[in-house]
Amino acid sequence: MLAPNIWKLNFDSNIYFLNLKEKIVIDSGPRIYHNDVKEGLSKIVKLEDIKKVILTHIHYDHAGNIDLFPNAEIFASEKEISDFTKNPIVAFNLDSNIISLLIKKLKAIETIRGLLANNNIDIIEVPGHTAGSIALFHKKEKILFSGDCLFENGIGRSDLPNSVPEEIENSLKKLEKIGYKILAPGHDY
Repeated sequence: MLAPNIWKLNFDSNIYFLNLKEKIVIDSGPRIYHNDVKEGLSKIVKLEDIKKVILTHIHYDHAGNIDLFPNAEIFASEKEISDFTKNPIVAFNLDSNIISLLIKKLKAIETIRGLLANNNIDIIEVPGHTAGSIALFHKKEKILFSGDCLFENGIGRSDLPNSVPEEIENSLKKLEKIGYKILAPGHDY
């Protein structure tokens, strides 16, 4: 538990469960850990009670288990959705059924900015690792969910087909200015 009502699960990449006014999952982990993710999250929450899944970006290791949440809306940034729908290969080895589900269910996170604000969460655009990468900041607990932009011991790759390396420095400067107490990255590197 990172803070009251906020849990971290690690299955190669990190998955976060926020039990706030809404039950929210941030990233869903890689498909290879499908059963482990299901079992781990089920110890904390009924999966059918999850209402929102937010993807910091759409890569196989963050979006691989969205099908575990039958009643959830799935969100990513408008830019991330646009790039993914134009060329789903940018998700790298994502299961074809998950690709189809994403194409069907993805919604722009910008449409729930108010709902997230009511849960003390700000959306931060952090292009670099992907053009549409986002981070989330939980203001009350001062937790920064940085996706693959910033890790404890480094930064995310920016040499991938949908990366924008020229933006990474600005994104990191943006995150530097946030007064977070807990860094909750996409991976524990």
